[in-house]
Amino acid sequence: MHIRYPMMALGIIGASLAANFAFADNLTRERFVTKASIANQFEIQSSRLALDKAQNQEVKSFAQQMVDDHTKTGEKLNEILSSSGAGLKPAEELDSKHQKLMDKLETASDKDFDREYIRIQTDAHKEAVNLFSTYSISGKDSVLKSFAANTLPTLEQHLERVQSLNVDD
Repeated sequence: MHIRYPMMALGIIGASLAANFAFADNLTRERFVTKASIANQFEIQSSRLALDKAQNQEVKSFAQQMVDDHTKTGEKLNEILSSSGAGLKPAEELDSKHQKLMDKLETASDKDFDREYIRIQTDAHKEAVNLFSTYSISGKDSVLKSFAANTLPTLEQHLERVQSLNVDD
């Protein structure tokens, strides 16, 4: 493959790396806990909905794995937070972004639900992998950093699995 505009490609790569470094600098332990707990709640809530609304058995199987795995992740995070003595607590409800995604899933037709759920899960897991990867590398809290590093392989596996789902008519 020949890159026609190598300087432009380098500029795009450089901008992407700069954005990731900026994200890492702004990823305090409080922000990580909030983002991680909201993402985790979203996975559980959206997947419980998928257990009811999904038409495809593979999608239902994936949704059950999400409920099981993310329930364990949430329990582990809560255990870490309660034993840390730092006074950090997980978010208690979804943020507006994730609530809008839930609303979209709740109103999706039976015909469109599976495809929409897979699309949303793919995006959500890309974000989660980025969040946990970033904190596992640049986090300042060693216990949360270890939690992020230990959780990351499961999130990566979830991303691979959701990307392999096929619900073509």
